[in-house]
Amino acid sequence: MLKSASERIAHRWIVAQEPLRVGIVGFSGEYGTWSFDPKLARALVRDQLLHLHDTHTGRVIEVVSGLTDLGIPKLAYEEASKLGMITVGFAPDESKEHPHHHVDKIVYRGAGWGDESSAFLDYIDVLVKVGGGPQSEAEFDAFQGPKHNVPLERM
Repeated sequence: MLKSASERIAHRWIVAQEPLRVGIVGFSGEYGTWSFDPKLARALVRDQLLHLHDTHTGRVIEVVSGLTDLGIPKLAYEEASKLGMITVGFAPDESKEHPHHHVDKIVYRGAGWGDESSAFLDYIDVLVKVGGGPQSEAEFDAFQGPKHNVPLERM
């Protein structure tokens, strides 16, 4: 238990210095195969990031997703960069053969697609799912922390 005012202030300073790690998952296929409105998806992602930015003023925010340069991860990284947030990409070794989005930090875990999921979920503090497919659903169901499901209707 923190007793003195200086202990409480020091504790708040330490907590404020730790980044808030926000995982964002959703559909990540090729642009021509998107079955959703990319403008609406971008707006939904941006709204989520702005909400977190406004409710965690002064705290560093890391936006964490799959390393891909497609779909929701691509939109999340683009919007996070505009807001000055740190971008982190999780991917398996198999992804090294594919193009990826430029991010501030890359974390490779596992050999094949989906092998990185448990490390990704262990890394993040909050999870936001915007639409998505089977892997996004599985990650959303498995995550034990605060999470938000943002519906995104298929076209």
